[in-house]
Amino acid sequence: MLKKLLFTTTLLCATATWAIVPAKTTALHVKQNQTFQIELVSNPTTGYSWHWEATKFEENLVTLVSHKYIASTHKKLIGAPGREIWTFKAKKGNYRVNQVGHITMTYSRPWEKNTPPAKTMTVTIVIETRGQ
Repeated sequence: MLKKLLFTTTLLCATATWAIVPAKTTALHVKQNQTFQIELVSNPTTGYSWHWEATKFEENLVTLVSHKYIASTHKKLIGAPGREIWTFKAKKGNYRVNQVGHITMTYSRPWEKNTPPAKTMTVTIVIETRGQ
C-alpha cells in the first residue's frame, strides 16, 4: 500500500470550503486570483520529496504561494509518511477564453540528477475567464 501514490488534490474555494478530488491525473477549475492546493503523500526520511519545475507558460498562469511539509500524526510509527502541501494562486489576466496549464510534480531525491523520478503526478489547471 505504501508503494501506491496516495494524494488528494484540494481546492480552496472563495467560500473557504474544500473540494477533494483523488486521482492520478486531475483537472481543477479555478477562477482568476483564486488560491488552490495540491496535497501529496511524502516521506522525506527516505530522501525523496516532491519537486515542481515550472515552465515559462506555467509561471504565466500560476504563482507558487507556499510549500510545506506536515509530519505524520502517528508518533509510534517511525518513518511514517507525512504530507507536502503546495499552495498556488491562479494569476489574473485579461483572457477571452479559459487558460489551460499543467502542473507536473516529480517525486525524487534531489542529489540523484541522472535518475528518473520515482513518481510523477500531473494536475491540469483550467483558469476560467470572468464571463464564465
